[in-house]
Amino acid sequence: MNCKKARFLCSQLLDDRLNERAKRALLSHLSNCPHCQSFYRQAKKIKEMTHSLPTPELSPNFNEVVMYRIERSRASPQPRFVFLLKRKLALFLLPLVLLASTLIFLFHRKPDETELLRSYRREHFIYTLQNPLISADSAVKMLLISSEE
Repeated sequence: MNCKKARFLCSQLLDDRLNERAKRALLSHLSNCPHCQSFYRQAKKIKEMTHSLPTPELSPNFNEVVMYRIERSRASPQPRFVFLLKRKLALFLLPLVLLASTLIFLFHRKPDETELLRSYRREHFIYTLQNPLISADSAVKMLLISSEE
């Protein structure tokens, strides 16, 4: 048995909630482990001290106050409810956002032929300038020839 499990079982031993097999295993561990022996002694001392404390006097309306607070906490919105509400809202808004983005994409201004041609020439010019087999003078000449067309 390891110390972590033994310390967990110590509180159950003090509350007399262990079966005989677990009790024997714990007592065997306690006889060999000084750290767990110390833990058990301290837990036993704390339990004895708490039992010696006087029982507090409750107010006459204690039960009513507790029941009122329970009912009030039930009436307030629960965090799970808020989570579900946000999730439903997100599931509702998602199709709307997709629809809006689709409409914007479809009705967005399409470039005309002259813009496409300029863009193509610009890209072609950049490519020819970056090509090591074509000189810069030849690239400029190619650009001038293609712009005349």
